[in-house]
Amino acid sequence: MAAQLNSRGHALLSDDLCHLDIPDHGLPAVYPSAPRLKLWSDALNELGWGAEHLEPDPSRTGKFHVNRIANKLVQPSPVRGIYLLEWGEFSIRRLSGLNALRRFLSAATYRAKLLESIGLSQHFGRSMTVLQRVPIWELRRPRDLAGMSKATDLLAKHWSEGRIICT
Repeated sequence: MAAQLNSRGHALLSDDLCHLDIPDHGLPAVYPSAPRLKLWSDALNELGWGAEHLEPDPSRTGKFHVNRIANKLVQPSPVRGIYLLEWGEFSIRRLSGLNALRRFLSAATYRAKLLESIGLSQHFGRSMTVLQRVPIWELRRPRDLAGMSKATDLLAKHWSEGRIICT
């Protein structure tokens, strides 16, 4: 999905992991990670991109490093909305309350063992701060890569309706 959004002119911030800064006031900001994507060969085929001239991922056969990224960002960007991806029929719905917190904590906790150094309570508090300042949405789309364009259209329509302001 990130590759498709980038090919449509949206800047790439990160493939999957990023650094989030939470100031005392205002919107959190996300810092761009390395300007590359790691895509499976079936995703490359769906995008119409060939795997030739791409660096294979040494740990996973059929996955490739894509460095041809347009609209690379170098400055942090404000987080105006968070979309948690799920499989299912095309839809976007707002999450709130304990459901939003539970879902966000699950998505934002990558390798919980690493969080022990900062403390899980601090992670929980930071997550609560993010959820108080940023709307969180669930974006459902089928597991079929052929529907990725429709999922991207749905997301772009959501932005155009003024629910989330994107650059």
